[in-house]
Amino acid sequence: MGSLEEILAGYDGLQAGQEAFYKDLHQHPELSHQEHRTAERVAGKLQEYGCTVQTGIGGTGVVGVLANGAGPTVLLRAELDALPVKEDTGADYASTATAKDAQGHEVPVTHACGHDLHMSCLLGMVKLMSDHRDQWSGTLLPLFQPAEETGDGAQAMVDDGLFRRIPVPDVALTQHLLSGIAGTVLTRSGPFMATEDSINVTVYGKGGHGTIPQHTIDPVVLAAMAIVRLQTIVSREVAAFAAHFGDHAGEIDRQTVSEDFSNIPNAAGVPYTYWALGYTDEKTYRTAEALTTAALAWLARI
Repeated sequence: MGSLEEILAGYDGLQAGQEAFYKDLHQHPELSHQEHRTAERVAGKLQEYGCTVQTGIGGTGVVGVLANGAGPTVLLRAELDALPVKEDTGADYASTATAKDAQGHEVPVTHACGHDLHMSCLLGMVKLMSDHRDQWSGTLLPLFQPAEETGDGAQAMVDDGLFRRIPVPDVALTQHLLSGIAGTVLTRSGPFMATEDSINVTVYGKGGHGTIPQHTIDPVVLAAMAIVRLQTIVSREVAAFAAHFGDHAGEIDRQTVSEDFSNIPNAAGVPYTYWALGYTDEKTYRTAEALTTAALAWLARI
């Protein structure tokens, strides 16, 4: 049995505790920049598993250092924050939490993006690596970043001197639950889930008399035209971001959702990988896939 198999052989004994930790996180979600309880829970687990822990990086960011002799330094990342979304799953551990957002509004909060699972997975990996130090050498850096949903948490950690506090990694890795068959691992080369930027655009008009509209500029019409034109660039003119796992490995389509993980490895100048995990049972997924294919074929005939 190789080192990887030896390490993973201990996973079954972790599942009950891992699930309990996940449910606790799920029932106590916190908004971006407010992840104080979550960070404290994560830091406690990292200390329990033998890591040297740094907290309060970039606000509530947490990083563990699990040093185990000479070898590569690998950074593994998960996210701390949840979303201002009301949960309606009916699960017995569903979130009923509320919080004040950045504008002071009381909003429902839940882990609708899977960050509670990401944290539980990463902590499970830290536990396995800590328990099997005879099977590997190097340094593991489990990093838990704040404010991924607002797109500024990773950069906040970098700006707060992240790589003056921890070793610079040789590679950075992260994962995300996405639509796919449970038990599969999905990757792709090139850009994937690039982060977003927000800009404010001011449209200026020109006043005048209603009898001579040709000498005026209506900013409402101009803004409406700009919105339609910009949207059609994306939707009509630009192409869509079009061995161990065997049959359970696949390629994921490019997506244009927000993700700021790359700020951390880019700041360190190291390569990084982002992979996705399927979470839908195969029968349900295949049924939905077949229905979608049939619907698209029908629409093409109209």
